[in-house]
Amino acid sequence: MKKILFLLLIIIAGALGGCKKFLEEKPFSFLSPANFPTNAQEADIALRGVYAIMQGREEYEGFDRRMFDYTLPGALSISNDLIDGSAFFTMNEGRGQRYTDPSFTAFYLGINSANTLIAALEGKTEPWVEAKVAEARAIRALYYFYLVRMFSDVPLKLTPTTSATEKYSRTPVPEIYNQIVEDLTFAEDKLPNQADPDGRITMGGCKGILAQVYISMAGNFRTPEGQNVSITNDAKKYWGLARDKAQEILNMGVYSLANDYTQVFKDLNTDVYNNEILFDIPFSWHGGGDVGAGFPLIYGPADETGGDGPRGGGKYGILPVLVEWVRELEPGDERVPWNIATYLYKTNSWDEVPYTDSTQWNLAKFRKWPHGVDGGGWMAYSTNFPVVRLSEIKLILAEAENELNGPTSLAYQQINDIRNRAGLSSLPGGLSKDNLRDKIIAERAIELCGEAKRHFDLVRWGIFKQKMDSRKLSSWVLVHGGVDESYMNTFIPQTEIDKNGWTQNK
Repeated sequence: MKKILFLLLIIIAGALGGCKKFLEEKPFSFLSPANFPTNAQEADIALRGVYAIMQGREEYEGFDRRMFDYTLPGALSISNDLIDGSAFFTMNEGRGQRYTDPSFTAFYLGINSANTLIAALEGKTEPWVEAKVAEARAIRALYYFYLVRMFSDVPLKLTPTTSATEKYSRTPVPEIYNQIVEDLTFAEDKLPNQADPDGRITMGGCKGILAQVYISMAGNFRTPEGQNVSITNDAKKYWGLARDKAQEILNMGVYSLANDYTQVFKDLNTDVYNNEILFDIPFSWHGGGDVGAGFPLIYGPADETGGDGPRGGGKYGILPVLVEWVRELEPGDERVPWNIATYLYKTNSWDEVPYTDSTQWNLAKFRKWPHGVDGGGWMAYSTNFPVVRLSEIKLILAEAENELNGPTSLAYQQINDIRNRAGLSSLPGGLSKDNLRDKIIAERAIELCGEAKRHFDLVRWGIFKQKMDSRKLSSWVLVHGGVDESYMNTFIPQTEIDKNGWTQNK
């Protein structure tokens, strides 16, 4: 039965997986369950099932389980102090669960595909086996990394699920993080050391995710019972691990900052590899039955009528940036005009109409490119979504070094490299540790906005409510009087609550 379920998962996941590069190849229509997989090529078919939920198209109440399309870029990028997403993810309408419920199920589909492949390869000694197990474990770790930050305590499943009626208990957050670290450290040096990830996790991508994990473990989380606590009792240890892992990535000599910040996103939009990318999620649109990305519809400048067709430069444009954040941005920052649209487009046109008020400005990071070229539309963009960029690794290095040793030259250098690229001057010397921490918080805001980082940052820093309630012009302050700290976690799907006898996150 286990092998039959394995084959079904492979065939189904392969059909759902989208098309580009590694994921573009199709699975065999039939494989013998008695001896699968027998070689690296067959293992790659199974691995496409592990990756499939990243672009997956399985419908759930009208919304796809598309983890790196609508779910993560949309729901997570707006539940923070930069973007007022009331038009997309309101504070009082089901907590946005129409977008986040599918992610719980989808991540476990991906985890089960990884577990099934790992189990199938157990005991095999051929030279290709270890690398395939490493890849499956690295992606399993990535899925758990999102689950634990979104939902707090969740079940830790390391073996294949064979029944939909099985009940599970929730595993404490620190235990899940320990497993994530175990998976990533097992995998990191067994994966290929190459620049272009080609739609798959590589050594650099794995190390980058591990740096993200370590810096998260140095911070805070909210328990299901509603307590805000530290993940470990030894934050210094994890600051050190984060710093060393970030430095290790820089020392690889494989990646480099793009000379132009905007070029990173132009390349992501046109499927050109940029040497700043350690790991991204590929989407493609070739027409016909293909399914490309949909998130650029909400991340670009608006169209006067909010259409989703291929003509013109504007689309939904429904992620307004908070004016209080805009006022904090430094003059001359070249990231601002790319990340924030101060205009909309006439209907089905590339003619710009400037907004009359800064409260109308909206996030535009994943805008249509090349400028002036029609294309795109609902699920019809070939725009890749970045998971790890070198600029974030440099900011992790700066943050960890500052927490360990204060504002050293090493910490300054990482931030100044990023600021100088954006046309800003280097930070002044003589900053205190607290001052430099504030600068890092601000740099991560403008550098990484819209990349599904900010909500998790506010939680790990322990400043979620403080920052959210400081936005006096936001919908959650004006309408609700402030944000409830329960929004630090995502609600568990009610079906899981009922089936397993859990209590909802508080």
